[in-house]
Amino acid sequence: MGKLFQTFVQLDSSLSRHYEGTGLGLVLVKQIVEMHGGQVTVVSELGQGSCFKVNLPWKTDLILEQEMDLWDSKTLWKGAISNNFLSTPLSIRPSSYILLAEDNLDNVATLADYLQARGFRVVLAKDGLEAVQQAIAHPPSLILMDIQMPNMDGLEAIRQIRLHPLLMHVPIIALTALPMSEDQERCRESGANDYLAKPVRLNHLAHLIQQYIRA
Repeated sequence: MGKLFQTFVQLDSSLSRHYEGTGLGLVLVKQIVEMHGGQVTVVSELGQGSCFKVNLPWKTDLILEQEMDLWDSKTLWKGAISNNFLSTPLSIRPSSYILLAEDNLDNVATLADYLQARGFRVVLAKDGLEAVQQAIAHPPSLILMDIQMPNMDGLEAIRQIRLHPLLMHVPIIALTALPMSEDQERCRESGANDYLAKPVRLNHLAHLIQQYIRA
């Protein structure tokens, strides 16, 4: 038990060990939790398993004024998600919202939760085709467009969006997990205003969005 949270320590250090890993996972968890003023505890019983518990302090000054509905991954892409809006800060127009086109649920959870916590309103599209349809039906203030998506990729979706008169000047930020030297130019040629490589630095993304929405 005393070795669980030590850096680069494997309980089974033999070359033929069954489990992979570097011995950093629990160390990082412990450090992150403690940075937030919490603690990690563990209870383990031989032959039965182990239970890890994370305790974090509840800070009422960080509670959002409007509750967020829990997102079920099975219903994430249904129409109800478009109603999952948070209050908007004074620096952003009350009618503004961000269209997030992304097919990876983990990325959706990370980006949408972060943006909503910052006060942005978010509507989701699971592929390029849906992004085009959403944008035309409800013109957004800004679009975050993943490039690698099924049905219609992000580059084609951007081109289709730019053909619509009401969407010609909507800011579009392209997101891609394959940052090649020519990718930025391809995104701009398609009609994107800006380009970010994944993994996205969230503070940088929020600052960039704020610039375009305020413009």
